[in-house]
Amino acid sequence: MRLRLALGGVAAVLLMSLGIVIGTAIASPEGAAEAEVDKPYAGKNNSTPFTLPPTTRPAVEATTPEPEPTTEPVATTTKAPSYKKLTARAWKKIAKSPEDYIGDHYVVYGVVTQFDAATGEATFRANVDGVRHSESYEYDTNTILDGYISDLADLVEDDEFRAKVTVSGSYSYDTQIGGNTTAPQLSVDAIEVL
Repeated sequence: MRLRLALGGVAAVLLMSLGIVIGTAIASPEGAAEAEVDKPYAGKNNSTPFTLPPTTRPAVEATTPEPEPTTEPVATTTKAPSYKKLTARAWKKIAKSPEDYIGDHYVVYGVVTQFDAATGEATFRANVDGVRHSESYEYDTNTILDGYISDLADLVEDDEFRAKVTVSGSYSYDTQIGGNTTAPQLSVDAIEVL
Protein backbone atom coordinates (compact mmCIF):
# COMPACT_ATOMS: atom_id res chain seq x y z
CA MET A 1 0.00 0.00 0.00
CA ARG A 2 2.87 2.37 0.87
CA LEU A 3 4.47 1.58 -2.46
CA ARG A 4 1.27 2.57 -4.26
CA LEU A 5 1.14 5.87 -2.36
CA ALA A 6 4.78 6.62 -3.17
CA LEU A 7 4.28 5.78 -6.84
CA GLY A 8 1.12 7.89 -6.90
CA GLY A 9 3.04 10.87 -5.41
CA VAL A 10 5.79 10.53 -8.01
CA ALA A 11 3.22 10.32 -10.79
CA ALA A 12 1.45 13.44 -9.45
CA VAL A 13 4.73 15.41 -9.41
CA LEU A 14 5.48 14.38 -12.96
CA LEU A 15 1.99 15.25 -14.20
CA MET A 16 1.99 18.64 -12.50
CA SER A 17 5.44 19.44 -13.85
CA LEU A 18 4.41 18.40 -17.31
CA GLY A 19 1.23 20.49 -17.03
CA ILE A 20 3.19 23.59 -15.93
CA VAL A 21 5.71 23.21 -18.73
CA ILE A 22 2.96 22.69 -21.31
CA GLY A 23 0.92 25.53 -19.82
CA THR A 24 3.91 27.88 -20.05
CA ALA A 25 4.56 26.81 -23.63
CA ILE A 26 0.96 27.48 -24.61
CA ALA A 27 0.78 30.84 -22.82
CA SER A 28 4.10 32.04 -24.18
CA PRO A 29 5.44 30.34 -27.31
CA GLU A 30 8.83 31.97 -26.79
CA GLY A 31 8.90 30.58 -23.19
CA ALA A 32 8.52 27.06 -24.56
CA ALA A 33 11.90 27.35 -26.18
CA GLU A 34 13.44 28.40 -22.85
CA ALA A 35 11.83 25.61 -20.80
CA GLU A 36 14.33 23.09 -19.54
CA VAL A 37 13.61 19.51 -18.78
CA ASP A 38 15.42 19.50 -15.43
CA LYS A 39 13.45 22.55 -14.13
CA PRO A 40 9.82 21.73 -13.50
CA TYR A 41 8.79 25.39 -13.81
CA ALA A 42 10.69 27.94 -15.84
CA GLY A 43 8.64 31.10 -16.00
CA LYS A 44 9.96 34.60 -17.01
CA ASN A 45 9.96 36.18 -13.55
CA ASN A 46 10.52 33.12 -11.36
CA SER A 47 14.03 32.05 -10.52
CA THR A 48 13.20 29.42 -7.87
CA PRO A 49 12.26 25.89 -8.88
CA PHE A 50 8.78 24.68 -8.10
CA THR A 51 8.42 22.02 -5.38
CA LEU A 52 5.35 20.26 -4.13
CA PRO A 53 4.32 20.72 -0.52
CA PRO A 54 4.68 17.59 1.64
CA THR A 55 1.85 15.13 1.40
CA THR A 56 -0.67 15.59 4.17
CA ARG A 57 -2.50 12.35 3.52
CA PRO A 58 -1.64 9.76 6.22
CA ALA A 59 -0.25 6.43 5.14
CA VAL A 60 -2.95 3.78 5.32
CA GLU A 61 -2.14 0.12 5.64
CA ALA A 62 -4.44 -2.51 4.25
CA THR A 63 -6.70 -3.72 7.02
CA THR A 64 -9.15 -5.68 4.93
CA PRO A 65 -8.81 -9.44 5.35
CA GLU A 66 -7.91 -11.67 2.44
CA PRO A 67 -11.02 -12.83 0.61
CA GLU A 68 -12.20 -16.33 1.40
CA PRO A 69 -12.04 -18.88 -1.42
CA THR A 70 -15.38 -18.97 -3.14
CA THR A 71 -15.22 -22.60 -4.17
CA GLU A 72 -15.30 -25.44 -1.71
CA PRO A 73 -12.64 -28.14 -2.04
CA VAL A 74 -13.71 -31.00 -4.22
CA ALA A 75 -14.18 -34.14 -2.18
CA THR A 76 -12.36 -36.97 -3.85
CA THR A 77 -13.92 -40.30 -3.24
CA THR A 78 -12.26 -43.38 -4.54
CA LYS A 79 -14.55 -46.20 -5.28
CA ALA A 80 -13.52 -49.42 -3.61
CA PRO A 81 -12.52 -51.99 -6.20
CA SER A 82 -14.88 -54.82 -6.95
CA TYR A 83 -13.18 -58.22 -6.64
CA LYS A 84 -14.45 -60.73 -9.18
CA LYS A 85 -14.88 -64.40 -8.33
CA LEU A 86 -13.18 -66.78 -10.72
CA THR A 87 -13.66 -70.23 -12.12
CA ALA A 88 -10.70 -72.61 -12.32
CA ARG A 89 -10.57 -72.06 -16.09
CA ALA A 90 -10.68 -68.24 -15.77
CA TRP A 91 -7.76 -68.42 -13.31
CA LYS A 92 -5.74 -70.54 -15.76
CA LYS A 93 -6.20 -67.83 -18.41
CA ILE A 94 -4.90 -65.18 -16.00
CA ALA A 95 -1.95 -67.39 -14.99
CA LYS A 96 -1.15 -68.08 -18.67
CA SER A 97 -0.94 -64.37 -19.57
CA PRO A 98 -0.89 -62.17 -16.42
CA GLU A 99 0.35 -59.11 -18.34
CA ASP A 100 -3.07 -58.95 -20.04
CA TYR A 101 -4.83 -58.61 -16.66
CA ILE A 102 -2.66 -56.04 -14.87
CA GLY A 103 -4.76 -53.93 -12.50
CA ASP A 104 -7.72 -56.32 -12.45
CA HIS A 105 -9.13 -57.36 -9.04
CA TYR A 106 -10.00 -60.96 -8.14
CA VAL A 107 -10.64 -63.34 -5.26
CA VAL A 108 -8.20 -66.26 -5.23
CA TYR A 109 -7.54 -69.26 -3.00
CA GLY A 110 -4.29 -70.99 -2.28
CA VAL A 111 -1.73 -72.59 -0.01
CA VAL A 112 1.54 -70.95 1.09
CA THR A 113 4.53 -72.92 -0.21
CA GLN A 114 7.38 -70.58 0.81
CA PHE A 115 7.40 -67.72 3.29
CA ASP A 116 10.80 -67.43 4.91
CA ALA A 117 13.97 -65.34 5.10
CA ALA A 118 14.58 -65.91 1.38
CA THR A 119 11.25 -64.36 0.37
CA GLY A 120 11.22 -61.64 3.05
CA GLU A 121 8.34 -60.44 5.19
CA ALA A 122 6.31 -58.79 2.42
CA THR A 123 6.47 -61.47 -0.30
CA PHE A 124 5.62 -65.15 -0.38
CA ARG A 125 5.18 -67.96 -2.86
CA ALA A 126 1.97 -69.98 -3.02
CA ASN A 127 0.08 -72.41 -5.21
CA VAL A 128 -3.10 -70.62 -6.24
CA ASP A 129 -6.41 -71.23 -8.00
CA GLY A 130 -9.59 -69.30 -8.67
CA VAL A 131 -11.71 -71.73 -6.63
CA ARG A 132 -11.37 -73.26 -3.18
CA HIS A 133 -10.26 -76.90 -3.03
CA SER A 134 -10.78 -79.43 -0.27
CA GLU A 135 -7.14 -80.59 -0.40
CA SER A 136 -4.11 -78.29 -0.40
CA TYR A 137 -2.29 -80.32 -3.11
CA GLU A 138 -5.08 -79.43 -5.57
CA TYR A 139 -3.80 -75.85 -5.91
CA ASP A 140 -1.35 -76.09 -8.77
CA THR A 141 -0.33 -72.64 -10.09
CA ASN A 142 2.95 -71.39 -8.64
CA THR A 143 2.32 -67.70 -7.86
CA ILE A 144 4.21 -64.82 -6.23
CA LEU A 145 2.15 -62.69 -3.85
CA ASP A 146 3.23 -59.51 -2.08
CA GLY A 147 1.56 -57.14 0.34
CA TYR A 148 1.98 -55.09 3.48
CA ILE A 149 4.03 -56.74 6.22
CA SER A 150 1.27 -56.01 8.75
CA ASP A 151 -1.31 -57.80 6.58
CA LEU A 152 0.93 -60.84 6.10
CA ALA A 153 2.33 -61.06 9.64
CA ASP A 154 0.13 -63.99 10.73
CA LEU A 155 0.65 -66.02 7.54
CA VAL A 156 3.08 -68.99 7.56
CA GLU A 157 4.10 -71.81 5.22
CA ASP A 158 1.35 -74.43 4.61
CA ASP A 159 -1.49 -72.02 5.51
CA GLU A 160 -4.49 -72.16 3.19
CA PHE A 161 -5.92 -68.73 2.43
CA ARG A 162 -8.51 -66.67 0.63
CA ALA A 163 -7.22 -63.35 -0.74
CA LYS A 164 -8.50 -60.28 -2.53
CA VAL A 165 -5.77 -59.45 -5.02
CA THR A 166 -4.78 -57.11 -7.82
CA VAL A 167 -2.88 -58.61 -10.76
CA SER A 168 0.62 -57.06 -10.97
CA GLY A 169 1.88 -58.99 -14.02
CA SER A 170 4.52 -61.69 -14.03
CA TYR A 171 7.67 -62.22 -11.97
CA SER A 172 10.83 -64.09 -12.98
CA TYR A 173 13.22 -65.49 -10.40
CA ASP A 174 16.10 -67.96 -10.05
CA THR A 175 15.25 -71.34 -8.58
CA GLN A 176 17.30 -73.17 -5.94
CA ILE A 177 18.40 -75.78 -8.48
CA GLY A 178 19.96 -73.16 -10.74
CA GLY A 179 17.14 -72.60 -13.20
CA ASN A 180 14.83 -69.67 -13.81
CA THR A 181 11.05 -69.60 -13.69
CA THR A 182 8.30 -67.04 -14.32
CA ALA A 183 5.10 -66.93 -12.30
CA PRO A 184 2.04 -64.70 -12.07
CA GLN A 185 2.46 -61.91 -9.51
CA LEU A 186 -0.43 -60.71 -7.37
CA SER A 187 -0.64 -57.82 -4.93
CA VAL A 188 -2.57 -58.78 -1.79
CA ASP A 189 -5.21 -56.23 -0.79
CA ALA A 190 -6.79 -58.43 1.92
CA ILE A 191 -6.09 -61.98 3.10
CA GLU A 192 -7.58 -64.44 5.55
CA VAL A 193 -6.27 -67.79 6.72
CA LEU A 194 -8.81 -70.58 6.17
